[in-house]
Amino acid sequence: MFTIDLLFLHVEKVSMSKPWKLRNIILLFIVMSIFSASSAITFGLISSQKITPTTGVFASTGIGIYKDRPCTQNLTSIDWGVIYPSGSVTRHAYIRNLGNLNVTLQMTPSNWNPASASNYLTLSWNYTAGKIIKPQEAIHIMFTLTASANDPKVETFQFNINITSTG
Repeated sequence: MFTIDLLFLHVEKVSMSKPWKLRNIILLFIVMSIFSASSAITFGLISSQKITPTTGVFASTGIGIYKDRPCTQNLTSIDWGVIYPSGSVTRHAYIRNLGNLNVTLQMTPSNWNPASASNYLTLSWNYTAGKIIKPQEAIHIMFTLTASANDPKVETFQFNINITSTG
């Protein structure tokens, strides 16, 4: 708009004795008008905004580890009791997929105390690698701790069981 106003001012000041100048100014006015309209259309296309309402659910993975089949009592520790050389102890747990995606599980023991206990004890479980656990599905797991035949000279031990769900 500002450019167009300036052109009108120039048109008023041009004398009629020089029609070629008036014609050039009118052509300039037409070109500027087209450019201005083109810019406005381009600007409108670049800065247009459309709002589309959406709904959705965030994908999540997570598990709960429980003492009981209905999955109401969280399992926070396992008491292995006494384990003898060449012996093993099995404990039961239930793992529930709390997320909304199918998951698989991985298990890794860590933070052995004393560190040498990991040389004499092996943790395993009955979960089949790659088995899909559906959302809200709970599976029965058996953890088995096996001691080597060698006397570990360890009276007590602790370690963490890390279970990771991947979906």
